[in-house]
Amino acid sequence: MNLTRIFWRSLGVILLIGTVIFTSCKKKNEDPFNASVDVFVQRVKTETSDKVAVALYTYGNRDLKSVKATAPGQGAKVYDLATTAGNKQIFSYLPVTADYVTDMPTAGAYSFEVTAVDNSKLTLTDQLGTQTLAAINFKTAAFADGKLKSTWDALTDAENYVVKLFSADGNTLLYISPIITSSILEYSFNSTTQGWLSGNVPVVGTNYLVQVLGIKYETGVTTDKAYNIQFISLASKTIKWQ
Repeated sequence: MNLTRIFWRSLGVILLIGTVIFTSCKKKNEDPFNASVDVFVQRVKTETSDKVAVALYTYGNRDLKSVKATAPGQGAKVYDLATTAGNKQIFSYLPVTADYVTDMPTAGAYSFEVTAVDNSKLTLTDQLGTQTLAAINFKTAAFADGKLKSTWDALTDAENYVVKLFSADGNTLLYISPIITSSILEYSFNSTTQGWLSGNVPVVGTNYLVQVLGIKYETGVTTDKAYNIQFISLASKTIKWQ
């Protein structure tokens, strides 16, 4: 299973919902150059593995030219972030298959060098903590009463959950649920439920990938949580639409 194709999108979609507000409310080049940065970890559980990787995001109030991030520690890894989802105000490093390992990434302050297209520059840091989530147990995904119902076990320290539906190859995101509170351990939707991306309609008899995510935010964060994620744990199942 190609982790790169299927799983990196779980990070971006949660964040981009908030980013639309962050970027569109700014009058380009009239306000001082500003940006928000975030580094966090996601755990991907498949039938054969349970691994983690670091991901990094930068959100600017101007179009960005380049972003480099350096992990803490001597000889630390340098990440080259790239433009995301056709929006030059959002740069990211999305983990590839080789990035997924069994050990947690290095904790500490990640330094971001952010350059706008007008060559304005910022140096920002974001702290990656040591808090983790275990692998989420995605119990069932089946149709009942005309809806696709997903259930999962409670994940200790998860603050929210999200359910998403992709094409079978994981290349196209079709549906994303609202943010689900930690006390709710199931979610159901069908073709008329709010959350479908524009133009997407499920086809009866077609295979899709359904995914459940548990989310933990950085310690002490009470506002702008979408920009302050600490850890995401996710798992997927293939279903046939009915």
